[in-house]
Amino acid sequence: MAFDAPPSEANVNNVFRGSRALHDFYDPDRTFPTPLVEIPAALNPFHQDGVHIFAKMHSALPAANVKSLPALNMLKEGGFDDGVAADGQASAGIPAQNIVEYSSGSTVISLAIISKIFGLNHVTAYLSNKTSAAKLDLMRFFGLKLRVFGGPSQPEPEDVRGGIRAAGEKAKEDGYFNPNQYENEANWKAHFKWTARQLHRQLGQDLDIFVAGMGTSGTMTGTGLALKKLNPQVYRVGVTTKPGDRVPGPRSEALLAPVLFPWRDSIDAMEWVGSQEAFTLSMQLCRTGLLVGPSSGFNLQGLLQRLSTLKEAGELDQLRHRKENGDDSINAVFICCDGPFQYIEEYFSKVDAKEFLPIDDDMLLDVDKYRYDDAWELDAHEAVRRFRLAPTRQTALADVGVQVCGAVAASDSPISSRRSSATADADEEDGFSSPILLTTASSTRPPSLGSIFDEVIKQDREHHRVGGSPRSSSPPTSLSGSEASSTRLASVIVVDLRQPGEAPQLAFQGTVVHLPLQSLVDSVQSGSSSSNSSSSPGSDTADIVEVQCPFAHPPTLRAQWLELDAFFKLVSPTDACDSTTESQDTLPNLPPELRTLLRAPGVKENANLLFICHHGNTARIATSVVRNAGFYAWSVAGGATALASALPLP
Repeated sequence: MAFDAPPSEANVNNVFRGSRALHDFYDPDRTFPTPLVEIPAALNPFHQDGVHIFAKMHSALPAANVKSLPALNMLKEGGFDDGVAADGQASAGIPAQNIVEYSSGSTVISLAIISKIFGLNHVTAYLSNKTSAAKLDLMRFFGLKLRVFGGPSQPEPEDVRGGIRAAGEKAKEDGYFNPNQYENEANWKAHFKWTARQLHRQLGQDLDIFVAGMGTSGTMTGTGLALKKLNPQVYRVGVTTKPGDRVPGPRSEALLAPVLFPWRDSIDAMEWVGSQEAFTLSMQLCRTGLLVGPSSGFNLQGLLQRLSTLKEAGELDQLRHRKENGDDSINAVFICCDGPFQYIEEYFSKVDAKEFLPIDDDMLLDVDKYRYDDAWELDAHEAVRRFRLAPTRQTALADVGVQVCGAVAASDSPISSRRSSATADADEEDGFSSPILLTTASSTRPPSLGSIFDEVIKQDREHHRVGGSPRSSSPPTSLSGSEASSTRLASVIVVDLRQPGEAPQLAFQGTVVHLPLQSLVDSVQSGSSSSNSSSSPGSDTADIVEVQCPFAHPPTLRAQWLELDAFFKLVSPTDACDSTTESQDTLPNLPPELRTLLRAPGVKENANLLFICHHGNTARIATSVVRNAGFYAWSVAGGATALASALPLP
């Protein structure tokens, strides 16, 4: 297919199919030119002078970068697309099975992508040890094997100590091929036959000035030489970095000296551009809708500098080549090489900080880091049903064996000791040894009375991983049938985060502990009723408190999370929870009584910690924190107020 003709009508809808669909998708001869987009006047200070500036969006190529064109051409010219089987497997006649290239970015990534299309799977990148971690991860994402080198981040091609020379030496071994973008003429010839001719198709003789950055110089060399043949009046500007500065892709003029390509014949002028200007203009282009990287801003800055120089010298009119036709406009084009995303961290080090809006409530960025799950926040009635919660006739928590910051085991509590043997026997028939201590389903009891906690834990294992970090322990195994007919599976420990005596006062049969949070105390204010107020049900004289919702008040959320995380932070991410390791002080910041309870054998695997606060918000935070520590934790939506309404009468 002739290049200067549009793609065949058979592909007018840009559809690629068949065994060579990817080959055709990456072949510029079988696709439409990349877009040519005029930038807005806000970024063009010469708009009033009749200058129209166009972005040549090579960032819209299939591999999303300009280097994919020379990568494709170097592989084609190297014989890697000859005789490729229809199923994408490389033929036996390819020159090598391994490709090695010195590149810290787009070139070697493009080689990896296109090599895979051609049936090759082994591409190694040689690169500087000063390459950013984000870039290293990006290359590994594309399946590249990496070898890093010390010394300059941009070594000279002929430096015998550098990675460019090392890649060439590796290619002398059998089975290796080094495309060598610094010396391979297929690099710049890719732009000669594709980039330049695309531009000629798009603007023809109306292209007045062309600008590109120079790294290997391939883009400028190929495009500049071809454009001059197609349009002798075009003005060509090469852009290099300021000495000592660095922009991803281009090099300084000094580092271009040893490059053998005929780049000197491809330019009429040269501009030096710094990294701050490059990154800033790139960001501005992105914010206007052109998602391009720093080398694109670099090229645009070089164009603006050259236009300014010509205007100051009174030579701008020399670029107006169509006056005789009544058209005194100037059409300028700069190359857009790639996208911005892999460089995001660098923007924040290069661009003036005032360009970035502050983050509201940034005090939350280093707290509240663990997973939340709606399944862990129960409706009050559901909590009562699941955990068989039953109130006592007493109103004081101390009357049911509860100690502040401590606990009484359910089996030793006054409630348990007062229960009649007849009641206990009835509970055993239903699979429960007490209202909150349960056994798994017995093979002799009715199937409809299976353990609540078999269901709870089974659902949790199937749909929600316990905890939110790698240090969380594995979920316990749910037992059933005769295998666990007498195994005590689950118990409930109610943890009240409020101060003792706060309304509404709740008293349960079973294990209840207080863990009053100072940060919760700080968020409680005595006063008039509000949407977040609490009072004892049925009492007209009870104190009413207002509680600051932590999710609406960042300082409160931060304080509560830090306090809870300190309580439940494990000493060791692996064996700190092993209750058989006596020397390991698990959860050292908890009050001693509660720590002892949680370290008891089987508690972590089998106990359910139900957190209670005024309205459920602080308990919701606690659930996230405690799940992260490896325990089964739950909260009640609406907190103590909702739970008091849902509890059955004693």
